Amino acid sequence: MAGDAIPLLLVEDDEDDYVLTRETVGEIADACYEVVWRADYEEGLSALAEGRFEVCLVDYRIGARTGLEFVEAAKQAGIATPLILLTGVGQQEIDLAATSAGAADFLEKSALTPELLGRSMRFARAEARARSALAEQSSLLQATLDHTGAAIAALDALGEVVASNEAFREVLASLHHLLPQLGVGPARGEPAASTASECGKVALEHLIALCAESGGQPVELSFPDDRVMSVHVNATPEGGRVIVVNDVTEQRAFEEALVMAREDAESASQAKSAFLANISHELRTPLNAILGFSELIIHQSEAGGDLRPYVSYLQDIHDSGRHLLNIINDILDFSKIEAGKYALVEDEILVSDQVEFALRMLRSQATAKDLQLEARYEDDEMLIVADETAIRRVVLNLVSNAVKFTGAGGQVTVSCTRNAAGGLDLTVSDSGIGMREEDIQRAFEPFRQIRVHQKSATEGTGLGLAIVRALAELHQGGVAIDSAFGRGTTVTVSLPPERVRGGVVAEAGAPRTTGPALGALQGGH
Repeated sequence: MAGDAIPLLLVEDDEDDYVLTRETVGEIADACYEVVWRADYEEGLSALAEGRFEVCLVDYRIGARTGLEFVEAAKQAGIATPLILLTGVGQQEIDLAATSAGAADFLEKSALTPELLGRSMRFARAEARARSALAEQSSLLQATLDHTGAAIAALDALGEVVASNEAFREVLASLHHLLPQLGVGPARGEPAASTASECGKVALEHLIALCAESGGQPVELSFPDDRVMSVHVNATPEGGRVIVVNDVTEQRAFEEALVMAREDAESASQAKSAFLANISHELRTPLNAILGFSELIIHQSEAGGDLRPYVSYLQDIHDSGRHLLNIINDILDFSKIEAGKYALVEDEILVSDQVEFALRMLRSQATAKDLQLEARYEDDEMLIVADETAIRRVVLNLVSNAVKFTGAGGQVTVSCTRNAAGGLDLTVSDSGIGMREEDIQRAFEPFRQIRVHQKSATEGTGLGLAIVRALAELHQGGVAIDSAFGRGTTVTVSLPPERVRGGVVAEAGAPRTTGPALGALQGGH
């Protein structure tokens, strides 16, 4: 039954020995072998490399070469076929050399019997099949390790890495950066490691110890490239360990984002509560004035009395109504801006007109506090392309804030100049209470009112600067605040050069104070 015969390669340079060995093989009772003979060393290696033989018998002497050389050459070529070395004289040193070279067995020709040879080849084939199955399992395990998302390594009882994937080898290569983080260094008497690999092994040993101290809980490490790794070490029944390293950078970033989102939500909720409290106060105060004064006039009218003493109340009613309107306009404008529905109606407008309008509107408030208002222009004929209502709102909000936060006898100055880029810098400076460094950015938050001390609470919705910045950005500009606690505040709105039209720029350092109503706007000085 040739089809069932086991292919056997015999490398033997002596024909008589070949015949004797073939006959011995033929007498093996439990298996049928198909013997292929090669008498030359190179021909034997070429035939073996074909990969069709299940076992190979090699004579110790093959011309000028030896069977040991043949075995070593076959192993170096990656040939898995089991090789059995045959020799005329049994010597222990040759036996040991054959086993060391990778031979499956070592047999003496003089003592060769069908039973001995058959058993040797049977065991060699079984061992080869076991090695092949193990290699296949190892390959499958390695493929599994290489395709898993975690960095994994298996260590034996001596702490040597016996299996790992590429991800773990990358982690091991960078572990030397973590020696200080693991508390490893000269101060603890650690031996100096000359290579990153050696440092990595040292770090790995201390990492295992650190995980043991944590009671089996994962240990997190921060790598120099901002990665965060979670390391878990499990013991094996044989005394080894399995190390699993997971990259939790995104998870930690997500958790931090959740915390920040929660804090933002809480801050927004607090801001909303503060806004509702502020707005209720803002609405109640002018409404009380409107209702109170109007009821007095109505009662006096119904009683047929003289209304002339009450005419001044009409101004108070008007001012309260305008204040309510401003509050509502602030809320509506900010809602439009947030929704992206604030449409600019652009035209060429005179910057000085917007400043003078704001100063006229705030004249009575400034006079009541004995404040001096001043406007300075490099060019009072400077035109800009902008939305007039938006720019007017910007100037009004800034001057209103300056007046609000400046104490009696102080000064508020509005300046319009060309900046270095050729754009417009509209600056409002005051000598008021100022802000701390940490409060400057918070000042732009909607519904936020900065309280520098308990007595500094002022009226307002907290939308002023938020609206100013939003309107400036709609004009491709920006807002900057320069302030010092107790020394006043300077807010500068900058518009880009393409929005500035014409006008003669005055010589640097020579701003002019202008405006027909300026004298009337200066209070008390």
